[in-house]
Amino acid sequence: MQFEDNVELKMLNTFGVNAKARFYSELHAKDDLKQIATIIDDNPKPLLFLGGGSNVLFTQDFDGYVVQVVSKGIRIVSESENECFVEATAGEVWDDLVRFCIHHNLYGLENLSGIPGTVGSSPIQNIGAYGVEVKECIHQVNAVRLDDFEELQLMNKDCLFGYRDSIFKGALKGKIFIDSVVFCLSKIAHFTLNYGCIADEIKRISPNITDLKAVSNAIVNIRNSKIPDPKLIGSAGSFFKNPMVDSHKLNQLISEFPNLIYYKITEQSFKLAAAWLIEQCGWKGFRKGNFGVNQLQPLILVNYGDASGQDILHLSHQMQQSVFTKFGIELHPEVNIL
Repeated sequence: MQFEDNVELKMLNTFGVNAKARFYSELHAKDDLKQIATIIDDNPKPLLFLGGGSNVLFTQDFDGYVVQVVSKGIRIVSESENECFVEATAGEVWDDLVRFCIHHNLYGLENLSGIPGTVGSSPIQNIGAYGVEVKECIHQVNAVRLDDFEELQLMNKDCLFGYRDSIFKGALKGKIFIDSVVFCLSKIAHFTLNYGCIADEIKRISPNITDLKAVSNAIVNIRNSKIPDPKLIGSAGSFFKNPMVDSHKLNQLISEFPNLIYYKITEQSFKLAAAWLIEQCGWKGFRKGNFGVNQLQPLILVNYGDASGQDILHLSHQMQQSVFTKFGIELHPEVNIL
């Protein structure tokens, strides 16, 4: 395994931001980890594992080792009458796994169709869309501890999943390498269609059939109608998380903003629509030179050309400040800012 010097990362992050890695290499299997450790021991510098680059904003060159995980493999581990366990390696393209499950008539991941990135990143972020979070299907995360290369198996409960959160963003951040993920999928047909306009879109494109393919196609159509293609316009999808508030803060906001959009999570916990908050502050469609806010979905910050990561970061800070000034709500980024 060899590292290249001063490698351009523009094509390796969906924001399309110009940044360089001091050292860059690809990892094809977990056995490469020991070689990486030896190289870093000889020349200590920060280490970054990079998947599809779909949830990262480089604000400067990375003065360390960028290792792109490209390991491949999807297999059925075991199955019963009602369930099937599927293992996918960290470097697999997420949407390829979703298509594998659809092809094998396995239910659970279809609402996560079209999400960019790789399998290894999915438990870190607890990716979610259209009423489904990946934690609902993750059975086990197979990892390697970086200090002694001990292999770990973290069951679902061990991962401490939360809204766009997990133990991999907390106590285990920078301490482990995710090698593969085992998903528990259902053989019994069931769908989550009560989020947004999914049901209406299915009726439009497939009026007489509701199956895995129809649901997946509907999700992709909805995503494409709101989210710019990163091959054409740089972005990382939703930049901010939807903020959580308690009932006291919610009632306070409703009294001042009767049209507030929110979702009940528990009796005392509510999720606010960050996109609505941002739009009320006038950011939807904002553009300054080569960067701005998407015209259809204000949660998405975009790079129209050669904007820098610092440009986009500064814009995000301005948006956070205006939302806090108007609503007293702090927005937190989903994106990993480097």
